[in-house]
Amino acid sequence: YMSTVYQDEIVCILNTVDKEIEPVRKKLKYLIVNVSNLKTVFPDIRIRIGQGNTHSSYMGITDSFREAELAIMNRMGENEDTYICYSEDSKSGKTKEEIFDSGLRNEILTYQERMDIEGTLRLVDKVGEKLKPFKYDGKLVYEVFGELVETLRFGMKYSREGRNLFLIEDYKKQYRRIWDYDELFQWIKSDLSRVHQVYMKNIQDEESKPIRDAKKYIHDNFNKHISLENVSEYIGFNAAYFSTLFKKETGKNFLEYVTELRIQNAKNYLIQTNYDIAEVASAVGYNDLKYFSKLFKKTTGLNPSEFRKLYS
Repeated sequence: YMSTVYQDEIVCILNTVDKEIEPVRKKLKYLIVNVSNLKTVFPDIRIRIGQGNTHSSYMGITDSFREAELAIMNRMGENEDTYICYSEDSKSGKTKEEIFDSGLRNEILTYQERMDIEGTLRLVDKVGEKLKPFKYDGKLVYEVFGELVETLRFGMKYSREGRNLFLIEDYKKQYRRIWDYDELFQWIKSDLSRVHQVYMKNIQDEESKPIRDAKKYIHDNFNKHISLENVSEYIGFNAAYFSTLFKKETGKNFLEYVTELRIQNAKNYLIQTNYDIAEVASAVGYNDLKYFSKLFKKTTGLNPSEFRKLYS
């Protein structure tokens, strides 16, 4: 016999006669047992052997190889054997279009366009349930899997990061490592969720950075004349959009945030310095002493003099 490594598999060509096939099978099954016993050392190791039909001519080697591949594909059926022989009985007669039709595809794309991950995952489950009665047909399972992954990736056209994290070749490699039908769909959903979380975090980071820049600008300039308009202009945003985003990120509107920062600094000046009240007001950005005193009392419950006397 001869063997070679093909992708993640070892391919063997056996030159034998029919009456010697059974002893060969026994030896290969014994090999599976020995390899499986290494799980204590390699806990993730799993092995299956697929056997193609025998052919009378070397011209049939390619057919036998394809049959062995189909046998391995059939691993997700009810058959728990680790040694799987090719069988015509594994064909369901169904096409991938019957399982994963255009309506289902368009539904998935619609949910992805809305960035609705829960809706997308429900439809992945729907594909899995439609396909499940035919899971013994490994070729059909693989074809539907391929269509589903292609659709999910296409649906990430809104996200360059998503497409880079959802690579078709990575999915094909992972498919070869999974042996159980339910495990396959759980893994698809888990990885789809992972990609979505990374994408949403990137969006949040993109939105948060301008707000971080705005907050730094406010902290550096709160003692000067500062307005929603000049801060939004500084970070390059429309004032109305900046106002909405600022409230979303900080939980406060712009004026509340600036006022809170100024009053907190005014408290520090009143406790730690000998500035008179007018100097404190000016130091935190208020030139109108009366307005400052009124605002300070509204915020703290005490006027500035009372606060200094109580806490100094």
